Amino acid sequence: ITTANCDLISSLSFLVTFLFTSACEESLNINITQYYTSKIIRKDKTTSWAHKSLPTKISELPANH
Repeated sequence: ITTANCDLISSLSFLVTFLFTSACEESLNINITQYYTSKIIRKDKTTSWAHKSLPTKISELPANH
C-alpha cells in the first residue's frame, strides 16, 4: 500500500465518521427540541402562559420546562 492510498483511506474514514457524527447530533438536537416543545405544549393546556406576551423577567418563565 502506498502512502497515497493510506491518506485516501484515512480521509475517507474521517469523512464517514464526520458525516455519521453530525447526523447523530442533528437527530439528537431534533429529539431534544421536540421533547421540550411537547412539554411546553402539554404545560400550555393547564397554564396559558404561551398565549400571553413573552415574559420580560426570567422569574416569569415557567419552571421545569
